[in-house]
Amino acid sequence: MSSLTLEDRLELADLPVRYARCADGPDLDGLARCLSPDAEYDASGIPGGAVHEGRDAFVAFVAAAHARVDAPQHFVTNVSIEEHDTYVTCHCYVFAPLLAENGGTFVGVRWEDHVVRTSEGWRIRRRRVHPVWRLAAR
Repeated sequence: MSSLTLEDRLELADLPVRYARCADGPDLDGLARCLSPDAEYDASGIPGGAVHEGRDAFVAFVAAAHARVDAPQHFVTNVSIEEHDTYVTCHCYVFAPLLAENGGTFVGVRWEDHVVRTSEGWRIRRRRVHPVWRLAAR
């Protein structure tokens, strides 16, 4: 039986959506509030990607990536929640048109988040990005 309450599940399902809204805003302070201090962004599955350790490095990476596009948008769907002993895994699909004046790309990825409960609420400790597809904009 799950120890997660309905309130927990609602907050967990909202977390990747809130993250996307803040990242796209950009609302970097709001983005940082979605993350634990020891957060890690694992983009090693993306060509040229790397692992960014710590909340500040995580936020800086997202800010730099989004600075290269005119209006980033992340559409988050199919959120599922799995409870573990010390964390929760949230899986979701993300469709992101990342367009710039010179073109850009449309991408489909899956986010795998390890989320922990802190005194401030649920926070992403680790995000791993799994690329699914990519299409160049014309």
